[in-house]
Amino acid sequence: LFLIPLWKYSRRWLSVDMTGIICLMALFSPLLWQWSLRITMDTLFLLLFWWCIERLTVVFVDKNEPAWIQGCLAGAMAACVRPEGFILFPWIWYMGEKTFGKGRWKRRGILLLAWLTPVYFIKDRFLDILFAYREGAGMTGGASQVQLPFLNFIDHLYVYLSQPLYVFTPLVYWFSVLGLAKMCRRNDPVGSAFKQITVQIFILVLLSRLVPTIYQDRHMLPFLPLLLVAAGYHLETFFAGLDKGNSPILLMFWKNGLITLCIAWLALFSAASLISQKDSFGDIKRSSGFLTGLPENAVIYSDEVPKTQYWSGRKVMLMPYLAENTQFVPQPDDYIVLHSFYIPRIGFVERNLMGKYGAELIHEDQSMVVPLLTDVM
Repeated sequence: LFLIPLWKYSRRWLSVDMTGIICLMALFSPLLWQWSLRITMDTLFLLLFWWCIERLTVVFVDKNEPAWIQGCLAGAMAACVRPEGFILFPWIWYMGEKTFGKGRWKRRGILLLAWLTPVYFIKDRFLDILFAYREGAGMTGGASQVQLPFLNFIDHLYVYLSQPLYVFTPLVYWFSVLGLAKMCRRNDPVGSAFKQITVQIFILVLLSRLVPTIYQDRHMLPFLPLLLVAAGYHLETFFAGLDKGNSPILLMFWKNGLITLCIAWLALFSAASLISQKDSFGDIKRSSGFLTGLPENAVIYSDEVPKTQYWSGRKVMLMPYLAENTQFVPQPDDYIVLHSFYIPRIGFVERNLMGKYGAELIHEDQSMVVPLLTDVM
């Protein structure tokens, strides 16, 4: 579905043919395919985030009030999915105040009602989000303390700037860098909207990802349409320059060759990633299948509740020392499911349960993936 706002946004910069090619590249992106099958909330955030940006661009260029309302709602829904959606709020508010004259209080009412929902959902998680930034800034103690916050910042910056080289192919990546420079030099209303809305928002999105210590590939998803539109803009202007004084056959060779190479790389990379990582969460799914055969009144604990509970269809409780940092004292006939994804000391926990409480191993499963993309989970 995110191809819809991508198409509309791209059409302000590109021809119909190049817009179609860009949408095709997005469809074959290994980054998109990896996470659309694993973490659907991130692809939902991608859709809502870009829907809002596209609507704000329409407001800036066409002075369209219904587009502002749609952008306001899309931004609020994006903030419900991921906290980075709150970055959109200042631009939504500013565009509503600056662009239109009459009905200012009506728009303020819509803005307030729409954004109370994400505030309500995030209020209980605000301290957790704040902790992630305090941790990255070296403001926390204990084992998780970051000794050199500046190096943490630089390390994340290097990853975000270098990783797209092989995800998007070196060609698409460098085309997008050159295309971004050309887009910033455009002086019409579309170019102004790009500099005053899209560029500023994405600078804040990038900075918001550089401070926390955790890096995940799916945090790059919002940048996918931006890089592809910029690459398409550079390609179109590049081909227009080749058209002057060159034979049509040579131009067709360059155009078809470059585009085919980029799409083929993305398609092959996506296929290889899906095949090599198809067993992600496989052990959780299979162990959940085993849980379906337990007695109806069985008490089940796990260190990975949502997926285990979803696939098993059983009530699963989080192990107390993970939820409340309290000692876990299992009772006879309790069942415990451990997963190595989130418990590095899984062997220690297992030995403690067996030695101290007489636990017995009744089922074991394994999952193996080949990490062509990082953060396989």
